[in-house]
Amino acid sequence: MRELRPYLIAQRTQKEQIDPAIGDAIWRPWKLVNIPFAEEYPGGRQWNHNAAQLVYQPADDAGDHPHWSTILDHCGDSLDPELQKLQWAADAGIASGGDYLKAWIAAMVREPFEPLPYLFFFGPENSGKSIFHEAVALLVTKGVVQADRSLTNQNDFNGELANAVLCVVEEKDIATAKGAYAKIKEWVTAKTISIRRMRTDSYTQPNTTHWVQCANSRQFCPVFPGDTRITMSYVPPLKHEIPKPILLERLKAEAPRFMRTLADLKLPGSEGRLRIPIVATDQKRRAEQDAMTPLEKFLVEHVERVANQKSYLHLNDIREAFVSTLSEAERQTCETDKLRPILERLPEPYELGRDGKGTKIKGVKWRAESEFATAT
Repeated sequence: MRELRPYLIAQRTQKEQIDPAIGDAIWRPWKLVNIPFAEEYPGGRQWNHNAAQLVYQPADDAGDHPHWSTILDHCGDSLDPELQKLQWAADAGIASGGDYLKAWIAAMVREPFEPLPYLFFFGPENSGKSIFHEAVALLVTKGVVQADRSLTNQNDFNGELANAVLCVVEEKDIATAKGAYAKIKEWVTAKTISIRRMRTDSYTQPNTTHWVQCANSRQFCPVFPGDTRITMSYVPPLKHEIPKPILLERLKAEAPRFMRTLADLKLPGSEGRLRIPIVATDQKRRAEQDAMTPLEKFLVEHVERVANQKSYLHLNDIREAFVSTLSEAERQTCETDKLRPILERLPEPYELGRDGKGTKIKGVKWRAESEFATAT
């Protein structure tokens, strides 16, 4: 505000008009906002300064965009079998992985404040994983950032995420980074995000981040049992490679027609925290199993949830049953005391209670096929 008076003087503003102009600015200030893909002055004395904008407007008429379709079909190939089993996908006309990725992009562009699944593409070297986010980046003027440091650094600096629309993690092993999965859980679904830059105070802004990770190895993405945020897709080797400069030019030429498709696309109804549901592929289920501790695997195999909250099992009984399945050598290495922390970190935590025998888990029973199935 101190700079306003010299500015008005420099603009040859009449002296008697300067104080009223300053008073009006104080009384009715403009609010600096970030609304991706909205006009610069969206109303309500808001200034949408320097926000990401769309490079291409939708074509007047629908048309083909074969190179966009080929990329999406290729990157989403492993999603096809699962999508064909899902009722929400059938209701939305999503019959393939390509359709799913197209809906993901449409939701990012049309509803940038809504959270979307964390997309993880993995596959052989030079299989075309990265072209997904490189193609999406052609559609926007800014807001595409390399975000691996935000997930892996231990000091929580994440300034690159300010006003970001598409956050890319490329060939980084974030599965071994302490705290990376906790950040994914927060940033994928949170309505706001705290931005912390070096040597500045942190501040909170609406969350417009949407996440894509690409890697050769499946192990580079942290996936834990019960994950509800990550869609994992295996990208197979290319059958026919187009030189990237030529491919990018063809994508740009088709972009207005692709934008028309995105504008007209029917999006699925929102069923949970994410605007579009995740897809649980066989690769993801295997990744979840690989990430399980022996104790977690025991829970999955022997314990099931039931609607009746009067049904319960005691933690000590579960622990003793688990120990009984271990060899003498395994008992020396398995952390049998970690049952309670495991239960509390699950996406849908079990409800715990107490009685005369100690801590119990409500709403569970031994699976019928379990050797430990007994009346409780």
